[in-house]
Amino acid sequence: MKALLIFILCTEVADIETSRRQLERLKKEFQETKQKIAQMETRMKSAEEEIVRITKKEDEIMRFIEKLNRDMASIQNEIAKLEVQIKQKEEELYERADRIKFSLNLLYQTPPENQILKYLPSDEEEKEVFYLLDYVIKSEKRERDRALQIYNELKAYRDLRNENLEFVQAMKDEVVDQKKNLEYLKVQKEQLLASLKQRKLMEEKRLADLEKAIKEMEALITRLEKEQERKRREERVVAKSPKGKYPWPVKGRVVMEYGTIVNPKYGTKIFNPGIDIEATPGSSVLAIDDGVVIFTGTVTGYGNTVIIDHGGFFSVYSYLYRMDVSTGSKVLRGQVIGSVGTSDHYFGSRLHFEIRDRGKAVNPLLYLD
Repeated sequence: MKALLIFILCTEVADIETSRRQLERLKKEFQETKQKIAQMETRMKSAEEEIVRITKKEDEIMRFIEKLNRDMASIQNEIAKLEVQIKQKEEELYERADRIKFSLNLLYQTPPENQILKYLPSDEEEKEVFYLLDYVIKSEKRERDRALQIYNELKAYRDLRNENLEFVQAMKDEVVDQKKNLEYLKVQKEQLLASLKQRKLMEEKRLADLEKAIKEMEALITRLEKEQERKRREERVVAKSPKGKYPWPVKGRVVMEYGTIVNPKYGTKIFNPGIDIEATPGSSVLAIDDGVVIFTGTVTGYGNTVIIDHGGFFSVYSYLYRMDVSTGSKVLRGQVIGSVGTSDHYFGSRLHFEIRDRGKAVNPLLYLD
């Protein structure tokens, strides 16, 4: 995209059909970016719906946990009451055992140990006492057996409720684990949503840049068409091509050569229409030959740019910190036209330099001394 704007600016006689093809590529990239944004919006909607679903599930789980807590509290309260009843039955059993023991002692003791029988006046009355004691003992045993049965039933029910409590606790632990998993999944979805929103903002900015570049290019193509028409009405000037060797525009090291470059991380390919020369910030940038400045200004992606017409071929100087010439001014070979600036925070200080022969980018290294 950036190279296309330089391509348009650097020549008044550029091939209009080629420019239109470049414009179509730019429009295609614009549509592809719109599709990316649409896909991101779909994924964002899906993530948002998933977050809503997870939140509802979390609410359901929280209500279920609250119910389990109420159930556990109820069971614990019931167990506490059972413990009281069991304690009471234990005391009752001890009391009945003591009464039975006492009655048995009375029944089987003989005089003089048996103080009750010692005072009875007749054998008949003695028999009645024995009968009464036997009745009392049997009655106490029946009551004791009934109390023991209730005692055992209470203990069995208490044990059952303890098992119920353990079951409810295990169920609660499992549900709490589910809630933790949902919370983790929700965090992941929220992070994905935030990432998608950030990427969408970047793509929307890219879309806006592309739209602006398309409008600029369309305006430039229109201007070129008008300029070509004007040129046709004027005398034909024989254009010259670059010949021989020209001085380097700045002292430095070539860090990006002319031609197709493959991004090692993403595998994408871009075409560099010139060379990038790493140089000290503020270094003077020199015109490679005599000519007329046909453009000074800012180009999207290339920053401050100067384009010089050398009578048929053009030289392009970008990423300038300062521009010391203006459009329409004449320059001489070796004249300072500006100083080196910075492309961005990643690449650092450099000069982007191009040579174009009749609008077509050529390898500058073939013409530099």
